[in-house]
Amino acid sequence: MISSYIAEFSAVWKILFRMPLPSFLPDKGGSDFPEIDSHPALMRPLMPVEGALFGLMLAFPFWVLQLFPGGKLTASIVGAIAMPLFAELLTAWSGLNALAAFIDLRRSGHSQEEALTAIPDSIDEPRAGSSMLILMILYVLRMIFFAVIAMYAPFWFIVTMTCGWLLRAELTTLNRPGTPMEQPWIAVPRGKEKQHWYLAAYVLLPVAVFFPISTILAYIIAGCLVWLAKNLCLESISGINRQAFEVFGYAAELLLLFLGILIYAKP
Repeated sequence: MISSYIAEFSAVWKILFRMPLPSFLPDKGGSDFPEIDSHPALMRPLMPVEGALFGLMLAFPFWVLQLFPGGKLTASIVGAIAMPLFAELLTAWSGLNALAAFIDLRRSGHSQEEALTAIPDSIDEPRAGSSMLILMILYVLRMIFFAVIAMYAPFWFIVTMTCGWLLRAELTTLNRPGTPMEQPWIAVPRGKEKQHWYLAAYVLLPVAVFFPISTILAYIIAGCLVWLAKNLCLESISGINRQAFEVFGYAAELLLLFLGILIYAKP
């Protein structure tokens, strides 16, 4: 059974991220859970777990850097320059590109439905000046947020990414537009419908031991963002698609990073 969970973890990681896992981890073929609608059976529950691992990958170098003299300043510089690029490459720029395209379409007068159904151009494609400006502003904002969090509270990357991927996991409980509402985009085995919430709480527990109030607050705010995002999706596109999945997930990460700055950044 353990090997099945590891195989599911590996399969989900390959779908969500671009960095290869160690070769000793089994591929999805080693799982005893049959795929559901061509998705790994545990894709939804494992999203916040893999978000936590993503956050740990971001946080760990900053903890190490702060062991040395001048480490906070070095961590801030690395946080501004290297880590945002690493994070975007790991996710193939999908969230940044989707949110920039959404904002640009809304700014130019398109409806929310049009902004959430239009497929954004590839990050490599030439784009109009306003679209490029929005993308650059979002990226610089993320650089600033990363730099401040790296200096003052590296653990907050774990909280942010766990809650950001928890929101994405909950959005997949919605149906694809044009399909019955009782058919979720990503189905799970019976009895595991809410497991992503429990697993997110479990992986945040070590952080909550040291920072209980802020971690619980982030979890609650993530729940509020989930409610808002689901309602916006249902009102505008009557379900969930990949564009909305990326837009609201990436926006939630930015908001949670800003929350961490408000709580922990001190002059």
